[in-house]
Amino acid sequence: MTIKKNVKLLLIIMIVTPAYIFMPESVKANENTKNTSSAKETKGIGKEKAKVFVMFRGSGIAQEASSIIERAGWSAKEAAQKLVTNEEILNELRKRCKGVEFVGDIHPIETDVAINKVNNLSKEGIDGIVIFGPLSGGHQFGGTLTDVLIKTDLPIITVFPLWGMWQESFSYQGYKGKKILTAHIAMIQDASQSARFEDLAKKIKLIQAISKMKGLRILSITDDPPLGGYTPKYGDTEVYEKVCVDNLKKLFGVELITIPQEELFNKIQEVKKNEELKAKQVAKMWIDGALEVKWDEVTEEDIVKSAEVYLAMKELRDKYNCGTVTTEGYGIFAQYKKGAIPSQGLASMQLSTEGSLAAPSECLIYSLISQQLGFNITGRKGFNGDYIIDHFNHVAYIGHCEGPLDPYGDERMCPYIIRDLPQQYEKQCGGCVAVKYPTNETVTVLGMSIYDKKLSVFTGQAVSGRCLIEDFDNIYCRSKIAIETNTKALLENINWEIFNQHRVVFYGDFREEFRDLATLIGFEFIEDDK
Repeated sequence: MTIKKNVKLLLIIMIVTPAYIFMPESVKANENTKNTSSAKETKGIGKEKAKVFVMFRGSGIAQEASSIIERAGWSAKEAAQKLVTNEEILNELRKRCKGVEFVGDIHPIETDVAINKVNNLSKEGIDGIVIFGPLSGGHQFGGTLTDVLIKTDLPIITVFPLWGMWQESFSYQGYKGKKILTAHIAMIQDASQSARFEDLAKKIKLIQAISKMKGLRILSITDDPPLGGYTPKYGDTEVYEKVCVDNLKKLFGVELITIPQEELFNKIQEVKKNEELKAKQVAKMWIDGALEVKWDEVTEEDIVKSAEVYLAMKELRDKYNCGTVTTEGYGIFAQYKKGAIPSQGLASMQLSTEGSLAAPSECLIYSLISQQLGFNITGRKGFNGDYIIDHFNHVAYIGHCEGPLDPYGDERMCPYIIRDLPQQYEKQCGGCVAVKYPTNETVTVLGMSIYDKKLSVFTGQAVSGRCLIEDFDNIYCRSKIAIETNTKALLENINWEIFNQHRVVFYGDFREEFRDLATLIGFEFIEDDK
């Protein structure tokens, strides 16, 4: 169900080809010598390198284990191969965690020195902490060092050095409800050591994924700022919106920039007047790349209108120094006071496919943050859509009129059909896209509430909707994924008020990664299918 991308890189002055425009921005950057790191820092695309503070509370094997060298009859060379040093641990992590800067000392430090170092972390731009040893010195959770660490509000990984000390000082029950994950490393090499390092590296990469959000600027084009017209709010609306925006900044370092729809409308008119050729080239690229165009539903003029929206969105994104952009959906576009704004479906498809930053429609900030965190963690792009539970068919449906063509985050591209919107507004709405996503694969579905600090997850099997419903392609949204899962549990656990009606689908089973993410960002983790 996928089409290979042409990965040949082309430097383009005016004519934009499918191979280049669908290529990930990270690949383009390697070809474009003008795209310097300093330029990236001013583009509001997030932080490039994570900084993790490493602290060792001990070294080598414990005294009680030291007799193994003599009893096993190891030579000095054998002992050097079998015993693990702090330096070797840090070197191994550097190999496995590209893009992470580890700072700290490999030498064990006492509690008072550790407290002093932790107190100064805020000055060093640290994104997370990895401690080889316990946070506290006794059976119970707490103590001066623990209090100082928790006060940083940074994600923490505490690593038990097997055979390096006793485990009783690791207060696993006390860690619950805190931004603390645990890991193990053996101080004597064994058959599981590589798996231990892989587990620790995956958790460090979660810190890296969170850090990549810092500095991201989102342009939201709406007349209902800051969250737009498609994000339901409960309780006091002003309080709800303020908490959401504050949490975006405090938890993720993300800034939300809002501008009125009038700017988009006017920019589209500018593009129509001054960039007609470019818009037609984009439209031709979409038409040529499509599996099919439903010419009984859309005209070439409709597709050009959507290309004008795409170019206008990009220009406004760059004008406001943002990394990504989201707009209202067509239900609001159609009623715009100066005249209907064409659908953003093809534009969102293009923006989501060509770059490494999510660009869903409808100003859905919860979905955008879910998609971006998911991409940072998994390297895969999430499909955002409205969520329906069909208990009798034992499936959940996720659907929208847009979506990335590369859900695996690599060269594999999904086929797509250019269509009209489900609710047709003649000669107004432009075109939208029906992406044919893969079936017979495990998917993970993510819901998020930034206001309530909650993350919900369920997994299932992507199946053919047409096998369940004959006219599946013509019902509701054009792009849809049907997911066979535990729908009884979904109905019992659904909370529309907190999570609203949109969810994000990732191909693969990432339940544990999202569980650990929730821990490190201080969110409650909810398994909807249990």
